[in-house]
Amino acid sequence: MISLWHDAREQSNGAGPAYIPSTDDLTKANEHTNINDVIVDEAGSTVFLKHKGMSLDVGAIAKGFATNLTIEDAKKAGLISGILNAGGNVVVVGQPMDGRRRWGIGIADPAAAFTGDSDTIDIIYQNSGSVITSGSYERYFTYNGKNYNHIIDPSTLQPADRYTSVTVLLPDSGLADMLTTPLFILPMDQGEAIVKQYGGACMWVTPDDKMYATDGYKKISKTFSNYSAMDP
Repeated sequence: MISLWHDAREQSNGAGPAYIPSTDDLTKANEHTNINDVIVDEAGSTVFLKHKGMSLDVGAIAKGFATNLTIEDAKKAGLISGILNAGGNVVVVGQPMDGRRRWGIGIADPAAAFTGDSDTIDIIYQNSGSVITSGSYERYFTYNGKNYNHIIDPSTLQPADRYTSVTVLLPDSGLADMLTTPLFILPMDQGEAIVKQYGGACMWVTPDDKMYATDGYKKISKTFSNYSAMDP
């Protein structure tokens, strides 16, 4: 199912003509998306897909997981202060060595990003952990005047459109990366319950450019609390 939307995006942003996958094709492909049909043998280090036509797409977790490994290797090598930006996946270690207490991480303004600008909608400040943002403004295509992004809602088989971006804060970059996808799809109250279950924080931006955030996010936010890099 993801491949159908990927191919539509690639053609629509390339030579054209633009199109969206048919409902029949999406429904048929969705028959092969049952997680219980992925058989993991940890002892044998193998993964078996029970049905022909199934495939694994690790786009919702691989970058965060790889970022974790990179930071852990850097710490073992002696890193005590640093920031790693892997394109929407940011991890910070320690406080900056220029006198600031915390690193400042800018959150992209989706409305500006759609026009090709790089304005921020907020800045948050922290000295440990990960900041992961998923948005509808980087991988999308336009068909008949409507934008279609890359995050697919399994209940509709269509791109999710509740929000234009979701930012998750957690110590574990892989877990934060994984959670941005369901939080981008689910109603806000359900998403908030999930992120709090893991002790994280979150901020949502809606299509009308309004911001909503958990208390943990607001505490270190320039927009919500006028927090700064020098605050304790």
